[in-house]
Amino acid sequence: TPSALVLQDRIRVYYATRNAENRSVISFADFDRKDPTRLIAAHDAPVLNVGEPGTHDEDGVIAGCLIDRGDRLYMYYTGISRGGNVPYRMAVGLAVSRDGGVTFERMFEGPVVDRTRLEPHMTMAPNVLKTKDGWRMWYGSGIKWVSVEDKFEPVYVIKTATSADGETWLQPNVTSLTQAFPREAITPPAVLPTPTGFEMWYCHRDSENYRDGAGSYRLGYATSTEG
Repeated sequence: TPSALVLQDRIRVYYATRNAENRSVISFADFDRKDPTRLIAAHDAPVLNVGEPGTHDEDGVIAGCLIDRGDRLYMYYTGISRGGNVPYRMAVGLAVSRDGGVTFERMFEGPVVDRTRLEPHMTMAPNVLKTKDGWRMWYGSGIKWVSVEDKFEPVYVIKTATSADGETWLQPNVTSLTQAFPREAITPPAVLPTPTGFEMWYCHRDSENYRDGAGSYRLGYATSTEG
């Protein structure tokens, strides 16, 4: 999932690439702001690598969204760890850059939005906004795994969390966008404020035939007065 940071003369796009062990790490490429089709340069090293053994992101990291805090840059990202009966688990982490987004370090070794007693499966794909009332996050929350052709596939919806400082988050288990049918999976969200509330672009798919068939990902759009 690419994430863009608009700079003075360029658009920096963070994305997940693969290392020699076939695990996702985060790097970036810069594009001309006046002509986004023109590549300026591609960074030649990870800006955020996989986590330590046993942590929530030991098997991969995927960029989520970026928040400019003046003297530092926050990156909310998805961390991946291998599962047991299911293929993997995910949780939301937070990294910080103090050099304009060229390198990042983890704020915490553990996740900032994770499984809870009410969200038992996983969390991923964070999208964060600073509002007049504090910080808001919309993220994918796994609600179950379903068996499709003898393989477990994840089903997730979009939920919302709040924070006073962008670091400690409250997860009230509130679903922002409900499913159209039981096996629909919805994520990632991309949210912008409007004069009357919020608007969201998101992806959704079926749990069957979604890699190369009729159930593949589609783009959706929704609006809300309260998020």
